[in-house]
Amino acid sequence: MEPKQDCCVWLESDETVLINYIIANKSKGGDGLNFDKMFCNDAHMGMVKQPVLQGAPKTAEACQSKWVQICKVYQVIHKIANASGISYSAELGANIGCESETIWADYI
Repeated sequence: MEPKQDCCVWLESDETVLINYIIANKSKGGDGLNFDKMFCNDAHMGMVKQPVLQGAPKTAEACQSKWVQICKVYQVIHKIANASGISYSAELGANIGCESETIWADYI
């Protein structure tokens, strides 16, 4: 039996490095910023330069998986931020208060 491999742990600083790489190289992205394996391998090479503070080193597959996850979270936040009567900010998050509680209840 093979020993269990550690999984990647993505700290905010790791995500920032990945996102900054993608911003700098977004012209290489396909439709909707869907990147091919070569792009993810290049992103992985940028991640290798970063010290691994927790978990396993970031692989090309881990970079691609993290990018897909970031995109999904963005899509949810974008929908919430653009829904009528609902606000969202990076500082306050959804900031659900008494006046917006019924809007949220209806939305969910």
